[in-house]
Amino acid sequence: MVIGALTNHPANMSAAIGELSETTVDHARLGLVIETALGELRGGGMPGLSWLTRLLDRCVMQAGVRFAAPLLLFRKALHCLQGVLADIDPRFDADRVLLQEFMARLVREWPMRAFAVPWDNSFATHLSNAELQGLMMTLPLAAARGWLGRLSAAERQAQSA
Repeated sequence: MVIGALTNHPANMSAAIGELSETTVDHARLGLVIETALGELRGGGMPGLSWLTRLLDRCVMQAGVRFAAPLLLFRKALHCLQGVLADIDPRFDADRVLLQEFMARLVREWPMRAFAVPWDNSFATHLSNAELQGLMMTLPLAAARGWLGRLSAAERQAQSA
């Protein structure tokens, strides 16, 4: 979901959510949820932990997605953790800490990637070389997809008005 968000690719996000769902997903309703989530990012947000938690919540409440119990418990644990961290230090930014840790792990595992098969995702970052290559190849297109997303959202808004 995060790679789909970084590359502004709603179809990839929808596919990832569909894989996590226990039932068939209503892609029309899910598309609206994903568009809302991507709209937050187009306004300058980052696809971090808070954003991902909100996306999962909206998938359940607005799109009727049914996730497995372990994922729902994980989501609840994230909510509790965010609340505790906000009580301890309101300025604490979990997204910044997680991004720093992700980048540190990526740097540490980089030399091992030279000897891995493209689809091996057993690294600490859980990303395969093929996924990283795809991210690097499609990231330049993300801005174009973002503008097209804004244009289509404006067009839908104009038609409904």
